[in-house]
Amino acid sequence: MGIVLFMNLIMQIIGGVSLYYFKYVIGNDKLNQVFYAFSGLAEIGGLMLFPILTKKIGRQNVFKLASILPILGCSMILVFGIIAPKNAAFIAISGVVLKLGTGMLLGATTVMLADVVDYGQFKLGTRNESIVFSVQTLLVKTASAVSGWLVGVGLSVVGYVPNAVQGASTILGLRVLMIGLPILCAISMYVIYKNKYKINGDYHDMILEKIKSGEAVV
Repeated sequence: MGIVLFMNLIMQIIGGVSLYYFKYVIGNDKLNQVFYAFSGLAEIGGLMLFPILTKKIGRQNVFKLASILPILGCSMILVFGIIAPKNAAFIAISGVVLKLGTGMLLGATTVMLADVVDYGQFKLGTRNESIVFSVQTLLVKTASAVSGWLVGVGLSVVGYVPNAVQGASTILGLRVLMIGLPILCAISMYVIYKNKYKINGDYHDMILEKIKSGEAVV
């Protein structure tokens, strides 16, 4: 639940702040369209790459890579926004790196939810797909509500004034909202995965074997 929540927060916070970021920090709101055109394609590509990379390097390594890419993409947005803020190619590259990661994460979390269903059968003797996947829908809606609240409160806190030149503190605050918060969410997501998610490797294989053989619940 924590992993899915933080993953959706990454995507929705960026989606909620990007227009303000490109209009007031970068100074060209049309670059927001460039960012989303390339990042949208990259997200689809990341989702398609997920099963291929999983076969080559394993799910744990894919999840690690998928967690790093949004951090790298956000960092690139920050750096390029300072050294070449109106370079459309740099903006596109940043969006591609960022959304390749979130695309892989979409694939990874969907598979992880299926694994949780298997784990439930292993522990409880019943498969509860409807409950598990309905929680995913709940978490997406929760992330949408939380991100909307964070963006609204964040804009107020940083002193955002609509259709006006923003002060230095507001520009800094918009960078924190667009870049800092998603990076923090990505780190938190990976920490949860690393320390709490155990349905991997030999343990996962054992669960599948127990289910297939119809052995008693343990």
